[in-house]
Amino acid sequence: MKINRRKLLLAAGSLTIISLIGFRKIKGFLKERIIPGSISGANFSRGHLIRDPQFEGEIIHEEIPVVIIGGGVSGLSAGYQLAKSGFTDFKILDLENRVGGNSSSASNSAGSYPLGAHYVPLASSEATELKEFFRDSGVIVNEDLDNPEYNDFFVCSAPQDRLFLHGRWQENLEPKQGVPIDQQNEFRRFFSIMDKLKISRGKDGLRAFAIPMSRSSKDSKFLKYDQMTMKDFLIKNEFLSEYLHWYVNYCCLDDYGAPMELVSAWAGIHYFASRNGKGKNLTSSDVITWPQGNGWFVDKLSSGIKNQIQLNSLVYEINEEDGIYLIKNFNFESKKRHFIRCRKVIYASPLFTAKRTVQIKELQEKIQKVNIEYSPWMTANILFKGSLNDSNIPVCWDNVNYHGKSLGYIYGNHQDVNRVNEKINLTQYWPLIKSTPQKARIRALTKTHQEWCEDVINELELTHTDVRERIERIDVSLWGHAMAIPKVGFLNRINQLDENKSFIFAHTDHAGVSIFEEAFYQGLSAANKIIKGQP
Repeated sequence: MKINRRKLLLAAGSLTIISLIGFRKIKGFLKERIIPGSISGANFSRGHLIRDPQFEGEIIHEEIPVVIIGGGVSGLSAGYQLAKSGFTDFKILDLENRVGGNSSSASNSAGSYPLGAHYVPLASSEATELKEFFRDSGVIVNEDLDNPEYNDFFVCSAPQDRLFLHGRWQENLEPKQGVPIDQQNEFRRFFSIMDKLKISRGKDGLRAFAIPMSRSSKDSKFLKYDQMTMKDFLIKNEFLSEYLHWYVNYCCLDDYGAPMELVSAWAGIHYFASRNGKGKNLTSSDVITWPQGNGWFVDKLSSGIKNQIQLNSLVYEINEEDGIYLIKNFNFESKKRHFIRCRKVIYASPLFTAKRTVQIKELQEKIQKVNIEYSPWMTANILFKGSLNDSNIPVCWDNVNYHGKSLGYIYGNHQDVNRVNEKINLTQYWPLIKSTPQKARIRALTKTHQEWCEDVINELELTHTDVRERIERIDVSLWGHAMAIPKVGFLNRINQLDENKSFIFAHTDHAGVSIFEEAFYQGLSAANKIIKGQP
């Protein structure tokens, strides 16, 4: 039989190609594996309906003295405070199917995990109300709030944090190994300045930087820092170290979701100089945390007011006539419209929603003047088999890569008494800052779950080997408007909406910085105004 050499070579080549494809599939099998999981977070499809509300359905008329719009930490703390005072004739309306906003949490076979915010520092000296709440909820276990003793069970256990730098892990997040002496000295000088500002007081007798924000000094010698960016502050003070710039930028991203070239120097300094909390059994660097993160606080705040919370409710129009507010909202569960008449409103949702919903001319004119840009975030919760103790330093609660795109990951089972776990939870944090917030939001919403998974795994593989095959599930949470960015001049816009005694704004973007302590205070303060105004 005559052999066709050309066909034989083609056949051989095809077999080689098939073999190579097969080999690549075997080698790349784990990369091509579809990883189970979900995408959740803020329900943008519901929220965007306020742009052009066209709701139908039966109308339910209600009369309630006080309505709280928004069930995040500020809304819940307002409800908590009202109920604590004995006033329970109020309702909290929230768009989502659970309360908490970006402080909410979930659970899986490895335990609970945060969908967003995950810790709180020790309460600072001015945060009297927060310390009282800590005492009432068992976080502080003694009565002396000037020298509080914190519940050890809620304190982040050591080792607390580590940084991957120059191919190795180091303790703490301030870069040290391989950092030249002159740049180490810059760190010392920077922290010396922050320590001085931490104890500085203005002519008004108030501390320069405090929590809550309203208790900070209004002295112009401190307010001047709001006229420059944090990066400008570093350069003006001749801080040139690339490592210090990385660290300060990381801190700005951590609290404000924006790089230091966008963040007001006042806000940047506030990160370092405001928190002076102490505990008789702790150091100032200790933090309070739980596996579910700040979801623990959400449970505490909401536990006694569940009957006042109405979920799946989108407020789409607010009007006022003769001192009575008419709040129109649509309930996605009942498919009914609820028209609520009330005398007092606590608006605990972001101000960008108020631009759409509030139809009261006097308020709308003020709202339109408040220009806020919001930072989008993604958090990924990773269900992982085995441990991550594969390096020179044991896995910590907070684990950050100097060259990473994310802000690192939190080891959710760090507090477990049993340090050997069959499965663990890791929570990875991504401020989406590559482009403008608007473009970042659009890109985030169009990415598939598998695309997010690749980002998450590629980030982990920078510091850990063989992680891909040990991941069982990745759940992604998207927060399109996670926090208000305190840009230069932000102090001029806060507290501009405080004049109305019956319609009170209580979201953290109204305060200027999106941190738990501020959210708690904003809600509590709004509730106290309502309580004082009761006949």
